[in-house]
Amino acid sequence: MQFKKISFLTILSIVLLTGCGDSKVKEDGKVKAEVKTQFQLNNINGTTINIKKDEDKIIVNEFKDKIILLDFFTTWCKPCQAEIPQLNNLQSKYADNFKIISIAMAEKDGTAPTTEALQEYKNNFNINYTITKGKEVEEFSKNLGEIKTIPTIMLIDTKGNIKETYIGVVPEEMLEIDIKKALGNK
Repeated sequence: MQFKKISFLTILSIVLLTGCGDSKVKEDGKVKAEVKTQFQLNNINGTTINIKKDEDKIIVNEFKDKIILLDFFTTWCKPCQAEIPQLNNLQSKYADNFKIISIAMAEKDGTAPTTEALQEYKNNFNINYTITKGKEVEEFSKNLGEIKTIPTIMLIDTKGNIKETYIGVVPEEMLEIDIKKALGNK
């Protein structure tokens, strides 16, 4: 009886440890999880923004020479709405070297916001920066460590390094200090 229990537990352990998974065997024989690194986000104006996650770097192909501020938001989030005027100010003030890309997360019911709803949101709040959406938003969020709190903002320098991550509403002055540092204008 004891032998059967041990045999059963051994077989069960082997099955569980070698079960199905999303992994690939590399040439060196080591198992490495397959992780998506290229993402396409749809700008509500009809263009596509291509983002590459390369280890600890985030490269936005369309704006390689600019400092990027990724703003994860939802249309129903009051703190997200409260930060819009300061983001508009910063986009205007640093337009030559700086680009804000807002990334629309799922609505309360879990659905993705429509282009029409986001265009209306942009018009209602006079937003002067890019708003994106798309089927890859959730996957991009997970790849960054899963964005769980909104608003979440990431400041990325021209080399793709994440300089700061902010959770919740951040004072404009703090963002501006960090933008200036990233620009090299301490």
